[in-house]
Amino acid sequence: MKILQTSKGRQTIAIGLALLAMWPGQWILFSVQWPFFEALRTTAGIIFAVIGAWVTILYPRGLERVFNKKIADSGVEVERVNSLMEPLFYSTIVLAIVLLIGPLSQVVKLLLNGNIPFRLARALSFGLLVYLTLVQMWSLILTLLPAGVVQEELGQGQYKKDLSERYKSLGRRQG
Repeated sequence: MKILQTSKGRQTIAIGLALLAMWPGQWILFSVQWPFFEALRTTAGIIFAVIGAWVTILYPRGLERVFNKKIADSGVEVERVNSLMEPLFYSTIVLAIVLLIGPLSQVVKLLLNGNIPFRLARALSFGLLVYLTLVQMWSLILTLLPAGVVQEELGQGQYKKDLSERYKSLGRRQG
């Protein structure tokens, strides 16, 4: 699908699905929705920690280059660090929004003095839940892509090591 290849296309689909989810969401109690918000918070926190660890452990020079422009460019590492920043950014945004939802919902309830159209509030809440879930799923997918690159690099390193050992063993047989 060509629409998924652009950020604008993915955003359009996510917003469209969130708007569609508002219809059934108006009948889903906030108390039923809340565990899903908590799961989003947990997932976002885990992705944030894992990506942060990956960047620090796998690409320390690239990370230095991102924050200190005076260090010589390490090319591939900087590119890989930047590719990991997108899921880190999305997870941070999801985490921040979910952390704000609980207190804000209580403030809004207090300010409106209980005169909230509950179906509208539930619909908006569920639409936001669907949107944030889609953003978090995309973040998770982006997290897996660098893992494939690392696995490929490790596999190539092992292949080179095996090839080197074979070459050395051939030399010993002939000598």
